[in-house]
This record gives sequence, C-alpha cells and structure tokens, in this order.
Amino acid sequence: MKAMLRDSALMKELKPLEIAAYLRSTGWTQQSSTEGKWAVWIKDDAYEILLPLQREYRDYVLRMSEMLQLLEEVEQRSQLIIFNDLLATGVDVIRVRLVAPDLADGNIPIDEHVKIAQQAREMMLSAACSTIQPKAVLPTRRPIQAMDYLKGVRIGQSERGSHILTIHSRVAPLLKSGQQGVLEVEEPFPRQVVGRLACALNATQRAAEQAAVSEDLQSFNDAITEGVSANLCEAITGLAGWLGEYARRVDISFSWSRYRPVVQEMPTRVVFQEDRMPVIAEAGRLLRENSLLEDCDLQGPVVKLERHEGQGKGRVTILGFVDEKPRKISMLLDEQDYQIAIDAHGKGQTISCSGTLRKAGRGFELQSCRFFYADMD
Repeated sequence: MKAMLRDSALMKELKPLEIAAYLRSTGWTQQSSTEGKWAVWIKDDAYEILLPLQREYRDYVLRMSEMLQLLEEVEQRSQLIIFNDLLATGVDVIRVRLVAPDLADGNIPIDEHVKIAQQAREMMLSAACSTIQPKAVLPTRRPIQAMDYLKGVRIGQSERGSHILTIHSRVAPLLKSGQQGVLEVEEPFPRQVVGRLACALNATQRAAEQAAVSEDLQSFNDAITEGVSANLCEAITGLAGWLGEYARRVDISFSWSRYRPVVQEMPTRVVFQEDRMPVIAEAGRLLRENSLLEDCDLQGPVVKLERHEGQGKGRVTILGFVDEKPRKISMLLDEQDYQIAIDAHGKGQTISCSGTLRKAGRGFELQSCRFFYADMD
C-alpha cells in the first residue's frame, strides 16, 4: 500500500522556491509563470505540475498533495522519501549511521544519544576549523567563523535503520549572470566545511589502513592538510563508542543540496569498520600529545613553586583545564611574574595566563607566555 501524505501542517513546510530547485535538478522545465503567483513545470511533455508560489493560497495544501502523487509516479519512490528530499533541497545532508546488534531496532539509551550528539558536534566543528586552517589539534580558542557556522547547523529528523543521525548544513543557491557565468568564484563557507569533512573522513580511513600496515603515525601526519586532526579522530571513535574492546561500525554518507551542484568530485560515503577504531584512537592520542597548542588561555590556582637560591627566575605550576580536564601546567617565569605567583599562592588567588602549550610527561608546559597575572577577588 502506498503511503499518502495529507497533513496540512506538513504540506505547508514545503517551500515553493526550494521545490522549484528540486524540479529543475530532477529534469523538469519551467514552461510558464505568473510573477509571484504560479509556475507551470513540465517533464517529457507528459507530466505537468502547477506550482503555487505563495504558501498562503487556500489550495496550497491540495496542490502539494497532487504534486507528491505525481512525483511518486514519475520517480517510482514513496511520497515520504520525496517529501524529505524536498525539505532538504537547500541543505547539504550528512547521515551518520551507527551499526551494532544493540541498535538493530533504531533505539538507543538516552545517555548514549547525548554523547552521540556531542561527538557529531565535535566532528562538524573540527571540519569548520580545519577549513580555516588545518592543524593536528584544534586551537583552544575556536575561530569566530567556525563557531558562527556551527550555530546554523541543525539535526534533522531521525531515519530508520540501526541508528541514523542526520545533520543539515544550509547552503546558499548557485547564481549565474547570463554571459558572465557564475557570480561567485569561491564556494560559500558552509559548502567548504561539508566538503572538507567528506575529504577528511576519507583521508582518516586511508591513513588508518596505512598505519595498521606500517605501524607508523606518518600517514596521519601527512593527512593533516586534508583536515585530519586529533579532534576528528576522537569524534569518530566517540561515535563508535570505542571502549577498548567494543565498537560500532560508523557509516557516514553525504548528499548535496540541489541548490548548489558540487564543483569537484568528493566522497559520498565513508565507512569505518570496527577494526579501524583502535588505530584511529591511538593516532588521535599521539597527534594531541605531539602537537603544540598556540594562543592557549589558562586559569587556575598555583600548586607548586620552584626556584633555586640566588636565582630570579623560577618554575611555577598551576592546576588548569586542558580539553575540559584538570591538568598540571608548569612554566618558567622571570622574577617579576614569579613574585606575582608567590603572592597569588599566599592569597589563594587564581592565575590567568596565555601562551603555547605542549605535552611534557604526564603534564603540560606553557611556553612563550604572553601574559601572567593574578585574578583579583
């Protein structure tokens, strides 16, 4: 039995200009139109759609229902699938499918759902940051452009099949100008981000296979310019639920907005099998430990003071947060800043400082300190 969509509220979610973009991309031609009112679309001289251009018209819902019935006949697909495609006309869609026996019915514990959403966010953020500047580890101060982009990313309706999370990234339509051709030379930032994500995931998959054979991190280092980072590796293994002995298969696919055709070939699907997860997890750990974090802002109390007798300089250790975890961070300071640390320690004040952070044994060391002061109560 064919499913028929008749809900008025659902039908009014469909937007006329996005429908027009969908029809154009699937081989329909606009035959005629009345500005701001109606447009007639035809296909193969056998099918015709009367598309109202205002959702306020009283027969809008009826016309949408008729259109879906006709598209179902032409495309030989269900109305529900076509309806979802119409809603996604103006967005690039990333589908994250998690495959495991305990997810066969598509249900997932609520705490796991929260974790998955967080890892999906980190995956998108890593792609946005690496689009601006590829790095082995994302900077602690995220670029404003990346954070602004993330505000526009949406989680779409869930889909059936193990557990599928859909991510929508809206993209501007491609505009042309007669003989001048395409107006924009550079792709808009949201499209660059999704394209970078697709390539970075593919590069991670390739690097994992090479590293498993060579037992060398170099394949991951070589892929940093393609968007691979410790943050992306951690997001992938987080989606897989990697716990040392257990992981889900992670299947990530892409479909591109009909508003804007892709200008270059990009991966449309990347699958991470369970046996890749230990390699990716270890690569992420090593990338993070071997990398410097520039312009790192830190805050925390002084927990250790070290200075040899007769010397002005001294080493100070504070307890601050790195990657949202409490860490001991040491730094070598001149006499003036060391005295500030002594006073702050005596008064129980918090220190604020900034510089380049590097891993040092079980802790961290702050180098090239740009400022150092005690926060006043």
